[in-house]
Amino acid sequence: MSFDRLDELIRRQIETDRLPGLAIALVRGDEIVWSRGYGVADLNTNEPNTPQSIFSIQSVTKPIVATALMQHYERAAFDLDAPVNSYLSEFKVQNEWEEEHPVTIRRLLTHTAGFPVDNGGASPAEGGAKTLWEFVASVAKIVRRPGEEMVYANFGYDLAGYLVERFAGEPLDDYLRTHVFGPLGMTASAFGAPLPGTTVVKSYFLSAIDGEQHEARPDHEVLSLARPCGAIVSTVEDLGRFLITHLNGGAYGGARVLKDETVADMQRVHATLASSVGGMGLGFRVTPSGGRTLVCHGGDGVTFTNFLGMYPAERVGVALLINMGRAQSARSVIGNAALRALVGEPLVRQARPQVEQDWSCYTGRYVSNFWGIESVLTVKDGIPSATFEGAFSSRDEGEVSRLYRESGVVRAVDGPFAGFDLSFSAAPDGTPSFFGGLYPFRFARVADVAAAHGPVDEHANLSGAWFGTARSPLGPVPVSLAIAAGIAKVSALSAHDEPIEELAIGRGRLAGAFDVEVPNLGRFRVFLRLAAVDGKLAGKAYARGDFGETPMPTELERAS
Repeated sequence: MSFDRLDELIRRQIETDRLPGLAIALVRGDEIVWSRGYGVADLNTNEPNTPQSIFSIQSVTKPIVATALMQHYERAAFDLDAPVNSYLSEFKVQNEWEEEHPVTIRRLLTHTAGFPVDNGGASPAEGGAKTLWEFVASVAKIVRRPGEEMVYANFGYDLAGYLVERFAGEPLDDYLRTHVFGPLGMTASAFGAPLPGTTVVKSYFLSAIDGEQHEARPDHEVLSLARPCGAIVSTVEDLGRFLITHLNGGAYGGARVLKDETVADMQRVHATLASSVGGMGLGFRVTPSGGRTLVCHGGDGVTFTNFLGMYPAERVGVALLINMGRAQSARSVIGNAALRALVGEPLVRQARPQVEQDWSCYTGRYVSNFWGIESVLTVKDGIPSATFEGAFSSRDEGEVSRLYRESGVVRAVDGPFAGFDLSFSAAPDGTPSFFGGLYPFRFARVADVAAAHGPVDEHANLSGAWFGTARSPLGPVPVSLAIAAGIAKVSALSAHDEPIEELAIGRGRLAGAFDVEVPNLGRFRVFLRLAAVDGKLAGKAYARGDFGETPMPTELERAS
């Protein structure tokens, strides 16, 4: 089968999203049928990406760690529904609901254990932790009743990785090398730092400040301890072998790492997100996609964007690794187009005006229950669209998916939701929500579509005191500004009356930069881009650190 059209789509998407490059491998049955590298692994040397290039796979680590843990399940080391505390001795998970609602391993693997949201950037050195168990002990605290809600939680998989160590009696990296990577021929894969003599491709982020691609520091050079939630480095061909294993009942070549029935169990829904959009399996997201069942997982940092997906019934799969963070649209469009190419379907779907559907009750601004992602749903020319904005979008203005209803199912074209079925519903109080996407997203409506800001008041006097907030992935951050005689000082997080550098004030606008320290995340250079509109100072603050640049909508009001 020719994949020329897929090749063309990939090249267009790379150009549209200004990606430095990517690598991709397609699997059918028990073989890799097509693999390619695109763009460069290093913008300075122009070294090309290839199918053998090593990437940080971020949270695509999770299904691999789940596979290792399920090997111990087959050895009767644990019961999926027994309290996880019954398998712990050095520490216990702190859970005020433990007696009636314990944390179980099934809940760990389905993000229903009640752990808090974690952005994956917290340093394992927090609290002086030097070993995996010390780190897990420091974060093993439940904040909501287990089983009550599905909230994507890295800490749950850190604990799952620790359990692999405990059941195996050896470090996680040693176990993975011997019992997963070795048998499957994943010779370039490693947990934590890359193997001696190998290097990880350079990773980049696209700056909204200067429009340039900036190199980011790799995780293994910054974090003092590898975390099981996302610390594996690998290649698309190695991940292709992992896919083959899960498409063939746990076997690859002459090796078997899981039983057929265990693989099938991992690929069914164990916790439901919404009735029409599946939920979580054991280590995998399981969701309908265009009339088929998609079993998949994403891998996201601010420096890499990855995808592992398969149609188990059709025995096809794709591994996609991109060396730029927050490339949500590219990942969804390319990954799902590749799966459709493998089953002979059109690569691109078309959204049509929804004349039979009144979407007015769903328009508004929505907020996700994790990662601080926002979505605005609007309708234009009869076609509804949903934006994807916040810390995990590389585009300053957000990314957009167009929606359409087909056979009673809402589907998306383009943007981050491309290829995924979505579910819309209303709470008893009438508040609408929608569910679905690569991760188990739940978006709840919080406000009407905001009226467009008025024009910039170019004659506004910005002098005086201003107070407000910046919306960050960690929550609202209080911000205050004091402006006088061409000097401005800011207070936010660790900055207290910090002079703003590179200050430019004029025609109702303010630009400048200052430095802050964020506990467990490091030092950031924050760039302000604000303007006087509707009597306020509004715009964005961009926090740039080792791992990228995060846009934060900011709005300040003049002190009375």
